[in-house]
Amino acid sequence: MLDQSGYSMQTSEIRSTVDAQGIRRAEFDMNYRNDQPDIAIIHAVITNTNARAEGGQEMYIGVKIVESEADRATRQVAAEAAAIQPHNRDRSQDIAAKPAAAVTLEVARTERAETPPRAVVDGVEKQAIVKVEEVEPKAGVRGQAEAVKSAINASGAKTGEILSIIDEQGIRHSEMKVSYRTDQPEIAKVSNTLDAVARQSGNHVIEHSSDRAERREIGKGYEMAQPQHSQEITR
Repeated sequence: MLDQSGYSMQTSEIRSTVDAQGIRRAEFDMNYRNDQPDIAIIHAVITNTNARAEGGQEMYIGVKIVESEADRATRQVAAEAAAIQPHNRDRSQDIAAKPAAAVTLEVARTERAETPPRAVVDGVEKQAIVKVEEVEPKAGVRGQAEAVKSAINASGAKTGEILSIIDEQGIRHSEMKVSYRTDQPEIAKVSNTLDAVARQSGNHVIEHSSDRAERREIGKGYEMAQPQHSQEITR
């Protein structure tokens, strides 16, 4: 994944041993330079890889990046001073919020107006999971989960089947998958609707933090020449 990410880091050959219990222990070196333009992204990858491993995320179980505190501190300083580079890159490696780019608001507006975001050009599909907790609806009454599904579909995103269970206290726990593309014309409406869903009591939108930031940024670009409309979820 690192070799194919498009970042300026370099990796060595994998060195590994297998112990008597059949456990394979592998390691490799990763080299980078603090003066590279993508150092902010590299810093995010390193920092959050360890954080996700410590958090028990399945993909990162058994993974650990070992480095000196001096190297970490120096890289962090370089990352904070670096401008974000929106180059072609493997989004699966974008696993942390990146330091803000040191640009003025006027320059940012000009660049956004003249150059479409890279993600819009290369449009990719994103996915999220929406969970809804509500008191079990009465027979024949549309529940909050159905209202949320309807609103998300109306925004232009796609939703999967609602999966629900009802606990002993009569609370209905529902979830559904949501998918959208970053280059679809309705991306601004999709993004605003997901944010509106997340703000409503009982709802939870589970998505990668970088995906959330990306859809909001792209959505704002689409809204620049369009009137603003509030997003409401009506039961």
